[in-house]
Amino acid sequence: MISKLSIRQWVIIILLLLTLVPFLGTKFISHMYDRYSSDSYENNRVKENNVQEWIEKSILLNPELWGSSKWKNNIIKDLHNKGIEIILVDSNDQIVFTNTNEASGETIHQKGNYSIGLSKSAFEKQTIYKEGKATGTAFIKYTPPAVGAEINKPKNAFLKQWGGVIIWISLFFLVLLFCIIITHKMIIRPLKLLERAALSLSRNEFTSVLPSSSVKEINAVSDGFKFMQQELHELLASKAQMEEDRKMFVASIVHDLRTPLFSIRGYLEGLEKGIANSPEKQKKYIMICKNKANLLEELVSNLFDYVKLDYLGTQPEFHPIEIKSLVQNIVEGYDLACLQKNISLSLEMPEKSLTLQGNAPLLTRSIDNIVSNAIRYTPTGGSIDIILENIEKEIIITIKDGGEGIPEEILPHIFKPLYRGEYSRNRQTGGTGLGLTIAKHAFKIHGGDLIVKNSHPQGAIFIGHISVEEFESLNFYNKSKREKKF
Repeated sequence: MISKLSIRQWVIIILLLLTLVPFLGTKFISHMYDRYSSDSYENNRVKENNVQEWIEKSILLNPELWGSSKWKNNIIKDLHNKGIEIILVDSNDQIVFTNTNEASGETIHQKGNYSIGLSKSAFEKQTIYKEGKATGTAFIKYTPPAVGAEINKPKNAFLKQWGGVIIWISLFFLVLLFCIIITHKMIIRPLKLLERAALSLSRNEFTSVLPSSSVKEINAVSDGFKFMQQELHELLASKAQMEEDRKMFVASIVHDLRTPLFSIRGYLEGLEKGIANSPEKQKKYIMICKNKANLLEELVSNLFDYVKLDYLGTQPEFHPIEIKSLVQNIVEGYDLACLQKNISLSLEMPEKSLTLQGNAPLLTRSIDNIVSNAIRYTPTGGSIDIILENIEKEIIITIKDGGEGIPEEILPHIFKPLYRGEYSRNRQTGGTGLGLTIAKHAFKIHGGDLIVKNSHPQGAIFIGHISVEEFESLNFYNKSKREKKF
């Protein structure tokens, strides 16, 4: 992948273009112009020499042919093609041939057999001698392409003096225009799109198209906006979900508190009004009120623990714990319950001691909640397997029950507070709805996590991870809280 260039590198490239392109372009064009002019001048010189040789060979060296009609007919066409005008005069000063209507009007001066350079403004006089005797005179007018004269014209002189400056300025502005277009495309336009995206984010709109640029800094800002846009979108969605969960949480608390209170009040009114008119019935009413009061106490206690852990961020004190003994005591406490339901409960642990820093009451309550749920949902004659193992730097406890498993639609919500997966919220088949929530928080506080999945062919598996590394408990818990919020 080609790396992006920074703004500083693009500025250097633009300055080099603005400096070198006009300079090198001017040099190149001037070189080509000089070369073309030189070649044209040389070609004209060669052509001029060829014309002179033709004049000498065809006209000056054959004065005896001047009066021939055939010669005259042949020479006229060549003279016209070569742009030559001549007047031929014999030794008696009589014009024997001419292809121009101009009169010479010049006095012929003889200074031996000499040649005057061709002129475009006058006839050149050539006296022809043969055996020391003048046999005739030729007046010749030839107009060659005068490159030098063209150069010396005012217009060409101006170009020669100022042409380089004009070319340099022209190339400079062309390169400047190109740089402006590139700058607008790579910097100005992406910045405007980022400005629009920022305004859209302020209105909680997350559909803005963010630009991609060849400039490293612009591309980095664009990537930052994309990340921020995604995070804000997820944060708002999470906030909406949290608000919905809060409403459901409050409604569930009201329901769970109101139901036993109504029952208690109903039975107390029955006692007050004498509906329970026998000692057995009164005892039954009092026992029901006591059970409902115990249920209220458990619910309020769980709510208090949950609020301390999740909302208040209260950090429990950590001490060295021998986790094998802790799990062994929990399992032994359910011997009678397993015996009544004929449930086989097996515990597998390593032989060596497993010690970690933690809060024993919190871990006991968390593991106890999971085991009690396993016993509750395991049918009579079923089995529960508990495995404790030490893998690398963490302790893993696995609790597998023999129940029907957890419906797939309920699995994502199993750790939500007051969620029992039952529309009726029947207390006969469910607890307070906070046990698993508190258990998950407890494992997180101990540097791990609690996950759940279904086992095949039946049953649910809860897997708890506990870190055994040395760490600052409060700092870790605060970090866990920040990750949850964001």
